[in-house]
Amino acid sequence: MKKSGYSNAFALLALIAVIASGCSSNDSAPLTHSNDPAPTPPPNRNVQLVGCHFQVQNPVYTFGQKITPNPVICNHGVPASAQILSNSVLPTGLVFSNQTLSGTASEKMNKIPYTFYLENAVGYVTITLSITIQ
Repeated sequence: MKKSGYSNAFALLALIAVIASGCSSNDSAPLTHSNDPAPTPPPNRNVQLVGCHFQVQNPVYTFGQKITPNPVICNHGVPASAQILSNSVLPTGLVFSNQTLSGTASEKMNKIPYTFYLENAVGYVTITLSITIQ
């Protein structure tokens, strides 16, 4: 018995519909391969601050030149606030804002340590950065 062209077309459409239902554009998870790395979770702001330091430790800056921004980095936890301690004054031209040291070094000085206070909901730490301007 010969099948009609309509039944073959219907069977093909049914197969396409089944395949398409598994590939809905409303799926929120992207397709991944088993060897793709797992996505990195966002940093946890409510974890004790551990391993905090400046990206460049003990920098030597050049007088009169804009410095490369030097942010604070923590291995665990995220500071909610950061500030230089009140008894320390940064060299003229340098600023500490948004947990990053930046600016233009406008005075020469030998290596001097500066203490910074970092805090989040769990606790606080202090870190030291020694700056030299030649």
